[in-house]
Amino acid sequence: MARTAPILVAAAAAAALVVAFLWNKEPKPAPLPQQPQPAPKATAPGPAPAAGPVARELPPIDPKADRTGWLAYPDGSSYPPLNGVKTAPKLTWHKQVPFTRVVRIERDGSGRDWYVHENGARSTTYLDARGQVMSDIELPMPTQPLIDESANGK
Repeated sequence: MARTAPILVAAAAAAALVVAFLWNKEPKPAPLPQQPQPAPKATAPGPAPAAGPVARELPPIDPKADRTGWLAYPDGSSYPPLNGVKTAPKLTWHKQVPFTRVVRIERDGSGRDWYVHENGARSTTYLDARGQVMSDIELPMPTQPLIDESANGK
Protein backbone atom coordinates (compact mmCIF):
# COMPACT_ATOMS: atom_id res chain seq x y z
CA MET A 1 0.00 0.00 0.00
CA ALA A 2 2.90 2.30 0.72
CA ARG A 3 4.06 1.91 -2.89
CA THR A 4 0.73 2.82 -4.45
CA ALA A 5 0.29 6.06 -2.45
CA PRO A 6 2.71 8.17 -4.55
CA ILE A 7 1.08 6.86 -7.76
CA LEU A 8 -2.38 7.77 -6.48
CA VAL A 9 -1.20 11.25 -5.45
CA ALA A 10 0.36 11.84 -8.92
CA ALA A 11 -2.81 10.61 -10.67
CA ALA A 12 -4.99 12.88 -8.50
CA ALA A 13 -2.73 15.88 -9.27
CA ALA A 14 -2.87 15.17 -13.00
CA ALA A 15 -6.67 14.86 -12.87
CA ALA A 16 -6.90 18.16 -10.95
CA LEU A 17 -4.79 19.90 -13.62
CA VAL A 18 -6.98 18.55 -16.45
CA VAL A 19 -10.19 19.61 -14.64
CA ALA A 20 -8.75 23.09 -13.90
CA PHE A 21 -7.69 23.51 -17.54
CA LEU A 22 -11.05 22.44 -18.93
CA TRP A 23 -13.01 24.44 -16.30
CA ASN A 24 -11.32 27.74 -17.21
CA LYS A 25 -11.58 27.26 -20.95
CA GLU A 26 -14.14 29.64 -22.43
CA PRO A 27 -16.19 28.56 -25.41
CA LYS A 28 -15.14 30.16 -28.73
CA PRO A 29 -17.72 32.39 -30.39
CA ALA A 30 -19.20 31.13 -33.64
CA PRO A 31 -17.33 32.47 -36.68
CA LEU A 32 -18.96 35.36 -38.51
CA PRO A 33 -20.14 34.64 -42.03
CA GLN A 34 -17.58 35.71 -44.64
CA GLN A 35 -18.53 38.74 -46.69
CA PRO A 36 -17.53 38.55 -50.34
CA GLN A 37 -14.47 40.69 -50.95
CA PRO A 38 -14.49 43.01 -53.95
CA ALA A 39 -12.05 42.07 -56.69
CA PRO A 40 -8.83 44.08 -56.55
CA LYS A 41 -8.77 46.99 -58.98
CA ALA A 42 -6.59 46.46 -61.99
CA THR A 43 -3.38 48.41 -62.04
CA ALA A 44 -1.26 49.22 -65.03
CA PRO A 45 -0.80 45.98 -66.96
CA GLY A 46 2.67 44.51 -66.95
CA PRO A 47 4.18 42.69 -69.88
CA ALA A 48 1.94 39.78 -70.72
CA PRO A 49 3.60 36.42 -71.11
CA ALA A 50 3.78 35.80 -74.81
CA ALA A 51 3.14 32.50 -76.51
CA GLY A 52 5.53 33.61 -79.23
CA PRO A 53 7.65 36.59 -80.15
CA VAL A 54 6.03 40.02 -79.99
CA ALA A 55 7.31 42.37 -82.72
CA ARG A 56 7.40 46.17 -82.68
CA GLU A 57 8.76 48.90 -84.91
CA LEU A 58 12.25 50.29 -84.49
CA PRO A 59 12.14 53.56 -82.54
CA PRO A 60 13.15 56.66 -84.49
CA ILE A 61 16.80 57.50 -83.89
CA ASP A 62 18.04 61.08 -83.94
CA PRO A 63 20.92 61.25 -86.43
CA LYS A 64 22.71 63.69 -84.09
CA ALA A 65 22.40 61.35 -81.05
CA ASP A 66 25.57 60.39 -79.17
CA ARG A 67 26.05 56.75 -80.15
CA THR A 68 28.79 55.99 -77.66
CA GLY A 69 28.24 52.51 -76.22
CA TRP A 70 25.71 51.49 -78.89
CA LEU A 71 25.72 48.28 -80.92
CA ALA A 72 27.77 48.87 -84.09
CA TYR A 73 26.76 46.79 -87.10
CA PRO A 74 28.97 45.98 -90.14
CA ASP A 75 26.99 48.27 -92.48
CA GLY A 76 27.80 51.30 -90.30
CA SER A 77 24.40 51.42 -88.61
CA SER A 78 24.15 51.47 -84.83
CA TYR A 79 21.38 50.94 -82.29
CA PRO A 80 21.12 51.35 -78.53
CA PRO A 81 21.89 48.25 -76.45
CA LEU A 82 18.90 46.25 -75.22
CA ASN A 83 17.70 44.70 -71.96
CA GLY A 84 19.19 47.14 -69.45
CA VAL A 85 22.71 47.18 -70.93
CA LYS A 86 24.34 50.64 -70.84
CA THR A 87 27.45 49.96 -72.98
CA ALA A 88 27.21 47.26 -75.62
CA PRO A 89 29.98 44.73 -76.23
CA LYS A 90 31.24 44.19 -79.77
CA LEU A 91 29.15 41.79 -81.85
CA THR A 92 31.08 39.28 -83.96
CA TRP A 93 29.36 38.20 -87.16
CA HIS A 94 30.41 35.05 -88.97
CA LYS A 95 29.63 33.05 -92.14
CA GLN A 96 26.94 30.89 -90.55
CA VAL A 97 24.92 33.95 -89.55
CA PRO A 98 25.51 36.54 -92.29
CA PHE A 99 24.74 40.16 -91.48
CA THR A 100 21.71 41.95 -92.91
CA ARG A 101 20.15 45.24 -91.79
CA VAL A 102 17.93 45.51 -88.70
CA VAL A 103 14.21 45.71 -89.51
CA ARG A 104 12.40 45.52 -86.14
CA ILE A 105 12.60 44.63 -82.44
CA GLU A 106 11.09 41.43 -81.03
CA ARG A 107 10.45 40.39 -77.43
CA ASP A 108 10.72 36.64 -76.92
CA GLY A 109 8.66 34.52 -74.52
CA SER A 110 11.18 35.07 -71.70
CA GLY A 111 10.92 38.88 -72.00
CA ARG A 112 14.28 39.48 -73.73
CA ASP A 113 14.34 42.04 -76.57
CA TRP A 114 16.13 41.22 -79.85
CA TYR A 115 16.96 43.21 -82.98
CA VAL A 116 15.60 41.20 -85.92
CA HIS A 117 17.47 41.38 -89.23
CA GLU A 118 16.17 41.00 -92.80
CA ASN A 119 17.38 37.39 -93.04
CA GLY A 120 15.70 36.40 -89.75
CA ALA A 121 18.91 36.55 -87.70
CA ARG A 122 18.52 38.11 -84.26
CA SER A 123 21.03 40.05 -82.18
CA THR A 124 20.77 41.27 -78.59
CA THR A 125 22.58 42.42 -75.49
CA TYR A 126 21.64 41.46 -71.94
CA LEU A 127 22.91 41.14 -68.39
CA ASP A 128 23.58 37.58 -67.26
CA ALA A 129 22.86 36.24 -63.75
CA ARG A 130 26.20 37.64 -62.49
CA GLY A 131 25.43 41.09 -63.93
CA GLN A 132 27.97 40.79 -66.75
CA VAL A 133 27.15 42.33 -70.12
CA MET A 134 26.59 39.66 -72.77
CA SER A 135 25.70 39.68 -76.45
CA ASP A 136 24.15 37.02 -78.62
CA ILE A 137 23.55 36.51 -82.33
CA GLU A 138 21.44 33.63 -83.58
CA LEU A 139 19.85 32.45 -86.78
CA PRO A 140 16.43 30.87 -86.36
CA MET A 141 16.45 27.18 -87.05
CA PRO A 142 13.45 25.06 -88.01
CA THR A 143 12.14 22.76 -85.33
CA GLN A 144 13.71 19.32 -85.54
CA PRO A 145 12.03 16.05 -84.55
CA LEU A 146 13.10 14.50 -81.25
CA ILE A 147 14.96 11.20 -81.45
CA ASP A 148 13.65 8.49 -79.15
CA GLU A 149 16.86 7.14 -77.63
CA SER A 150 15.04 4.38 -75.77
CA ALA A 151 14.20 2.67 -79.08
CA ASN A 152 17.93 2.11 -79.90
CA GLY A 153 17.28 1.82 -83.60
CA LYS A 154 14.34 -0.55 -83.20
